[in-house]
Amino acid sequence: MPIEHDHINTEFSVNVADAFSMQKIYAEIQKAYPTEPGVTVTSITVPLLSIVCKDFGIIDPINDIKNAVTRLYNKFMQAFVNPIWTALYALYNALKKFGLQILDLKLPVFNLHISDLFRDDIYDTIKAIVTDLYKHAQHELERAMNILKIPYNLLDDIASFEKHLESIIKNIMVSLWDALLRLIKKIIDLIQKGLQAYDLLVYKILNLSLIWKAAIDKFLKQIIDLLTHPPSIEDIKNAIYAFVQRLKNKIGKITCWDVIQEIEKFALPIVGLPMDWYMPLNPKVNTPCIDLAQIIADMKLWINNFVLQLVKKFIQAVNHILEIFALKIHFPTIHVPITLCIVRATPTPPPKTA
Repeated sequence: MPIEHDHINTEFSVNVADAFSMQKIYAEIQKAYPTEPGVTVTSITVPLLSIVCKDFGIIDPINDIKNAVTRLYNKFMQAFVNPIWTALYALYNALKKFGLQILDLKLPVFNLHISDLFRDDIYDTIKAIVTDLYKHAQHELERAMNILKIPYNLLDDIASFEKHLESIIKNIMVSLWDALLRLIKKIIDLIQKGLQAYDLLVYKILNLSLIWKAAIDKFLKQIIDLLTHPPSIEDIKNAIYAFVQRLKNKIGKITCWDVIQEIEKFALPIVGLPMDWYMPLNPKVNTPCIDLAQIIADMKLWINNFVLQLVKKFIQAVNHILEIFALKIHFPTIHVPITLCIVRATPTPPPKTA
């Protein structure tokens, strides 16, 4: 029988030019949590993402809300990266006449295109494709995941069909950004070549290619490897498990619970601890493998954003060059209406008097 809900409505806004984090988004949602006794939040509606409150199936409000937060984070990243990519691609097109290489803008799986990453319905598109393959052609799904370096059975203990499918969809979503990161590196290099030709043939005084090169050296040099070889879900998982194995000096199998206990101590070169959640992710920690699957995907998404924030600083440093080519960047503010679904405990009737 479906759960009957009451609702609490709230709204917050994020200017994607500013720093945003999963924990901050979650904190914005928490501001609307009811304080009256006997009231429990059971789920969340986010119209922007076509997420609706669950009233049947597995009711896991903390996990569901934090998954919604991750999708909002991805949404903000879409809005943040779109103007950067649009400006870079427009500048590349303006310089393409100088003999620049033609770029392949296809994503590596599902016949998708780079532009699909910025579609409002990209999550629903991926969900529909993955769900169909999961039910009818798992070998094709496994092949796509292998291309993206996502282990099919990321964590063996996720027995729930719903949670396993949810984990696969999320891992594919966050992994598709790798293609964009690699393209950004290619297009920045090609633009530099184009600017060298522009300097020689059109405008020798400005030395735009030198300004471009100096900005690369200042803002992108430390993350070149992260742009050309972004760490995959498989890379992150293997690094975490190897770290915990060394930390615990354990010869036997490392469990999800082992990892959850030590995850805050994990760090990667350059980026440090690759997440911004406060731990534990779920205070109950009664499903450590599900929590860990979410953490690994969130780490991947966080690393993507870390790299792209430095690309933003690079873009700001070469803004004068963009202006010469009549290109401007505008970062939008996104308004997010939220509805929390709540249930109220049935009052205990007073005891009968004799």
